[in-house]
Formats: sequence, C-alpha cells, structure tokens
Amino acid sequence: MTSVSSLKRHDPIPDGGMLIRWVPWSKLEKAQDDPERVVGVMGSAFQLREKDGVKEPYLSANWSGHFGGDHHEGVTSAILQFENCSIQVKKKSVFAVGRVEHIKSELLSKGKKIRVYYAPMPDSSCPDEPHNPCHVAVSQIDIGDELLEALSRGAWKYYVPATDYFNF
Repeated sequence: MTSVSSLKRHDPIPDGGMLIRWVPWSKLEKAQDDPERVVGVMGSAFQLREKDGVKEPYLSANWSGHFGGDHHEGVTSAILQFENCSIQVKKKSVFAVGRVEHIKSELLSKGKKIRVYYAPMPDSSCPDEPHNPCHVAVSQIDIGDELLEALSRGAWKYYVPATDYFNF
C-alpha cells in the first residue's frame, strides 16, 4: 500500500473522494425477524464520541484516494489500514462507505456545512495513535439525531462486512 496522495495535512479531501468509517455491531440496524441480519447503519455510528465529558473534535474516517488505484483497490487499501489502528475490527462489524460530495450535500441541504480534510495519524494532538496515513477528519459534524439518521439513510448508507476483508 503505497501512498500516491500529494495532499498535505489539513488540505481538503476532493469531493469525489470515498470515505470509509468502521462501524461496530452495536451501531448496526438489524432485521426485526432476524437479529443477526444487518439491514443498515444507525445514525449513531456518525456521532462524535465523548471521553471524560469532552466530545471528539471531528469524526474519523479513512480516505480511499490516499493509495490510488481504481475504486475497488482504493477502498480495499483504506479498509485494510484499519488493521493498524487502535480500533479492534470484529467479525460482525462493517465499514460504511460514502462519497465526500454526497456527505457534504446531504448536510448542506439541511443547513449544515462541514469540512473534510486530510489528517494522517499520528499527529501532535494524538501522539500515541498508531500510524494511519489515510486518516481524514470530518469537522463541524456535531449534529443532532435527525441529521445523523439522514446520513445513515443517504450519503453513508452503503456498507461492506468486515468479513469481506479480514480473516477472523
């Protein structure tokens, strides 16, 4: 996985870029008749986490364009990068995939403007974070449940199972 990106830290991610966010089992919507069958991603998967009463400054995701190649190669490389992160990818988790321009326009249509920028890890704010060269930040996304649900049903509704990429 070699980088082909010429972006510098804090440069905006191009609108055509694909973002990948890891989603744990607890943030997945399951079928009513079969609680083991995933039917979607819950809006809460895109909520800023809180630690010690302080919310994260941005939503984390991986950017498929960092590695180049075709769509499939880029998405695969960005997903496999989660193996090097502090996230513990589990068998029942998925990866939500969304295009930057769709995520931005989905929220802009509801009056919320966000910023998506290149934020490779580690950086000075998270020196203990493992190396992740395709990490991006989605800032100004501290939004309510209605907009989170709109993201999960619209711009970020596509997902792929972790079992498609990792052996458990």
